[in-house]
Amino acid sequence: MHKNGDPLPVREIADSWDRDIDYTPPKGVYDPRWFIEGKADDQSSKLSSGLFDKESFQETFSGWAQTIVVGRARLGGIPMGVIAVETCTIECIVPADRADPASFERRIMKLARPISTRSDRFAKPTIWENARRHFYWAVRARIAKSAALVDIAEASPNSTVECRIQSLDSLVQIDSKPEYRKIAEALEKLDLSQTIIQLKVGHFLHRRSN
Repeated sequence: MHKNGDPLPVREIADSWDRDIDYTPPKGVYDPRWFIEGKADDQSSKLSSGLFDKESFQETFSGWAQTIVVGRARLGGIPMGVIAVETCTIECIVPADRADPASFERRIMKLARPISTRSDRFAKPTIWENARRHFYWAVRARIAKSAALVDIAEASPNSTVECRIQSLDSLVQIDSKPEYRKIAEALEKLDLSQTIIQLKVGHFLHRRSN
């Protein structure tokens, strides 16, 4: 949900949220964009799918902060921002000093911040295969929770954030260590109509008493 209350522009897509991620980062340096949007095989041109929806990633400001990769993408049709650490070698340009006639522009090859590539990093393939599903439901849970908290805040504007969260948690019956999918589904099915009425009545009576 946008800050102005409008729903997110979620699209129906053919790239299922339930699919596996084909691309696995190798040991050593690699382009983080391959994990984000997938990588085409050099010989067969077959695409190994990445984390986000196919052909949805759009990089922005690529010529500025070159040690990170920033852009927009969709996950299961849900729009979101993307920030990743650049792990490849980048070219750093040091401009000439205009106050020094002997100064000149320098180009320095610099290794961007590396990411740990220990062999045990992907020792649990089940977690890796479920990464797309995990992030998808985490995002849906966050969206549903934010929307519910906005409704509660509008009905009870004088309440604190902590009280709103506690009120919402008391209405959602989930396990002590739930999965994001269970949280998202519980929040999306939650009917706040009676709670909103009670909060509005309580807020009205509180104003009358003051």
